[in-house]
Amino acid sequence: MLYLEVHFEARPCERYYLKPGEPVSIGRKGSAINIKHDMSISRNHAVITVKLDAHGVPTLEVTDHSSVGTFYANPKANPEAGGGDGAEELQLPKNQSVVLPYGTEMGLGNRKTRLRFASLNWRLCFCKFPAAGAGEEAQADLERAQHEVVNTAVAKLGLSLTLKFDANVTHLLCPPRSRVTANAKMIGAVLKGAPIVTTSWL
Repeated sequence: MLYLEVHFEARPCERYYLKPGEPVSIGRKGSAINIKHDMSISRNHAVITVKLDAHGVPTLEVTDHSSVGTFYANPKANPEAGGGDGAEELQLPKNQSVVLPYGTEMGLGNRKTRLRFASLNWRLCFCKFPAAGAGEEAQADLERAQHEVVNTAVAKLGLSLTLKFDANVTHLLCPPRSRVTANAKMIGAVLKGAPIVTTSWL
């Protein structure tokens, strides 16, 4: 799951979860994310949209609407020089959409407010249970429909999905109203202490 962290000097970090494809406005007032304590930030400062490519890799589409500016870490800068001080940062062009790698750190206004992007590395394992009273053909149709719904939901949240339970699985995902059986995936989740959730939890 993708998220944005807002850092400002010694203030506690604020975290906001992001959905791919949904624009998020950032500003001092009247935005989806309001940063009221930094007067160098414009009322409608910028709009950020997370997008996924064909391989599910996230990128950041950023449009700056501010008067002072939005800055981002120069990808060609020496990583040993350190970051977060604005020394190796570039300014975004105003009112133009720019695509940046997900994880690029940005500074707003006088750059005391820092935006850092990260993700919860959740790996969901889909566990298919037979539906009560369903025949083979009906069960196959139900499984295909369930898998399609799960794939869509997982892609929107930027999560990882697998059908194989392994050491990297963080959650076991089960269809609602299914007949639960003690299969290998269920036992593995219980032994590992991984949360067992239904598709409606997504």
